[in-house]
This record gives sequence, C-alpha cells and structure tokens, in this order.
Amino acid sequence: MIVNVLLSSYNGEKYIEACLKSVVAQSLDSLEVIFVNDGSTDGSGKIMKDYARIYPHFIYVEQKNRGLSEARNTGLEYAHGKYIAFLDGDDLLPKDELLHLYEKAEKTCADMVAGNVMTFGEGQGTDDFSRRNKETGFTVSGETFLTEAISNHHYVPMVYNYLYRRSFIEQHGLRFETGILHEDELWTPIALTKAKRVASINSTTYLYRQHEASIMSSSKAERRIASIGVVIR
Repeated sequence: MIVNVLLSSYNGEKYIEACLKSVVAQSLDSLEVIFVNDGSTDGSGKIMKDYARIYPHFIYVEQKNRGLSEARNTGLEYAHGKYIAFLDGDDLLPKDELLHLYEKAEKTCADMVAGNVMTFGEGQGTDDFSRRNKETGFTVSGETFLTEAISNHHYVPMVYNYLYRRSFIEQHGLRFETGILHEDELWTPIALTKAKRVASINSTTYLYRQHEASIMSSSKAERRIASIGVVIR
C-alpha cells in the first residue's frame, strides 16, 4: 500500500459524498482510505459505510465523538501505508494531486512534501490564500523550510497541506493534541522542526470548503483563545 488517506468526519452529511467522490476519482492506483466517523448523529455514517462496502480499499472506523484530534489519531493507528495524507469530510481532493505528491516524495526521499490549498464555498469566489509553495527540485531541512516560509509570509499550518512519510511520523511519535482547537498549528511546526527533508510542489493539492458550520467559523472565541494558548506554550 502506497498512500493512506485519513478522512475524519463529524455530522458531515451535507458534504461527505462529494468528498468521497473526489477520493474515488484519484488517479493514484495504490491507495487506501481510512474513514473515521467521529460519533456522527446524522446520515454521514451510513454514506461512509456504503462506500466502504462498494470499494475494498475503503476502511470504515466508528468511534464516540471525541473531536478532530482524536479522530485523526485513530486514523493513524489504522494506517500502514508508506505515506499519509489527511482529509476532512467537507473538503475535496483535486484528481491528480495525490499522485503528484507521491511522485515528488519518491523522487526526493522527503519526510514531508508541501502542496497548496485553494478555498471555496457557497456564494463566494475561490481564493488561493495558501498557494505559496513553488516547485523545487531539491529538499531542505524542515527547520529551514519553516523559517523561510515564515519570513516570506508563506507558512501554511494546516495539516492537509502536506504529504507525510509514515515512518517519519512513527519515528517521532507524532500525534495530535486532544481537547483543543487549532491542533494543526501545534502539529505542523513540531513536524517541520523534526523533518530532515522537505520538498514542495506548486500545484493545488487540496480544496478547503469554507462554510458557516465549519470549526473555524463556528467555534466560540473563548475556546479558540484557550487553544491558541496551549499552542503558544
């Protein structure tokens, strides 16, 4: 198995099927998708189960609602591919981008490969807010990548902006901090400072859906501030 896609979802019935169709359409042949249903109470669990019955490379896992961090950690326990990509149940994957990320990782022997994200949503235009990484034919250390990205205002903290070598994740025992929001903003700098080789490509590798029910738009300010405090410490 080459790439595991770890897909986490909670009450995402409205968008989950579009997300799953984008995974089915991937041009990368050797792919295994691990669905983690984080205690959904709507119909999204049934949709995921149906896809898992149809497609043998889809694995369905269900747990009580424990939050995105624990859902991703659960997915990591089931993963056994060479590389890992993260996907949220309301977002989409462009058709060829897992293949492009994989090819770059194989060519450069990178621990992490950075792509680019495009946002979209109902009633608004698209935004290349994190289309900042350019194609490189070489790798740099994660510390160099992080320092230069911050200096150039190109730093993207979202975990789904990167493809990871699974042996790298396991070597350093990387897991998501539970009980907080903004868990990506803690995970990503830790991962980058441990990575010895980071490469990048300049195509859009992830489509992030902005909508009113998303965590970023619906979370209360107090919890977000408390979570950012944990990240800072």
